[in-house]
Amino acid sequence: MLLSSLPADLKAQLATIRRWIAPEKDDLVGYPKRGEFYSEKVDGQLLPPTSYAVMKMLKFYNEETLGKVVAIVGSGEVGRSLSVMVNNDGGTQSLLNIHSPSEEALILMRTAHIVVGTAGAPDGIRGDMIREGATVIGVGLKEVDGEMRSDVHVESVQH
Repeated sequence: MLLSSLPADLKAQLATIRRWIAPEKDDLVGYPKRGEFYSEKVDGQLLPPTSYAVMKMLKFYNEETLGKVVAIVGSGEVGRSLSVMVNNDGGTQSLLNIHSPSEEALILMRTAHIVVGTAGAPDGIRGDMIREGATVIGVGLKEVDGEMRSDVHVESVQH
């Protein structure tokens, strides 16, 4: 579950909700598990499910991160944990956020072999922003006019 996707009435109770999660089932929602993950003490712990799914998807399609540049757009929980996983897998990661200078961010995205959108900014990643042949994954979602929209503008990226 993305913390940012919680309804407003539940966000107010977030500290209480975190205490309900058993430590052995915590996938980084609770603070103690975040510390273990980011310090690379991962023996036997659950991994963040969305970031893990991205890594598994890349492996499934034989898209290695080793020696490749991966631009991760969005520095929330998914972006940060994915950055760690890419780094641990031998990839060079660029973690971009809303404060990243636009010109530099665009250069990083245009040179990346893999671009992953995790920001929840509908259609924020367009085809003219990425290099030809790059692998692009849209993870971030946001509802717009009753429709779920991805970070990736699929039509322009496919061409």
